[in-house]
Amino acid sequence: MATIVLLLFCLTFALWFIALVTPGWAVIKSDSTNWFGIDTQYSENEYQMSISYLRVCNDGGCEVHPYKQTVNIFFNAFMFETQVETFLAIVASGICCIVLMCNLKNPTQTKAIVVAFIFLFAEIMECIVAIKLIAPSILFAGLSNMSFKTPYSAILAAVGILTGVSGWVMNFVQYNSMRNQVTQSPTYDQPISLNNEPTRGNDAISANGSKSDQV
Repeated sequence: MATIVLLLFCLTFALWFIALVTPGWAVIKSDSTNWFGIDTQYSENEYQMSISYLRVCNDGGCEVHPYKQTVNIFFNAFMFETQVETFLAIVASGICCIVLMCNLKNPTQTKAIVVAFIFLFAEIMECIVAIKLIAPSILFAGLSNMSFKTPYSAILAAVGILTGVSGWVMNFVQYNSMRNQVTQSPTYDQPISLNNEPTRGNDAISANGSKSDQV
């Protein structure tokens, strides 16, 4: 079971990392020539949002613009906050993968519970990022001057969240299994003697008793 947990956590890390570097959190096709201060000379543009940059594609090709080039201060602060949350989620999931990989042959209860708490934090961070970036696409989907394409980065992140939840549940099951093994295992602190086998103390007492009888 430890191997399955490790594979699920590593798969989650990989999906989240791919979602981080790809510009598919929101893919918006619009006839606007200005998007948060980024001007284009083409009437039809496709804006592809990544965590750290905005890619603008049109008949002239594609150009990458960091979010710091936009003129909207609120939008810059919003994306910076999202970047921090994504970074924390990926680092936390990577730490869990390293811990599980180093202790694959000898998993313990302490390591399992530590991994559970760290990965739960990562799941919460990634869920916040997904909600923050997917919600605007749903809210603005009805605007006439915009059309939305499949947000493939958001889908990858969502699949990663599901695999992460599966791994977290299996890690918890593994923790309970190890805990039950500890509670059900017998203790060997006291020596066990059979009734038909006298101990050395009884032998000594019987020997002394026989000597006193002889006297």
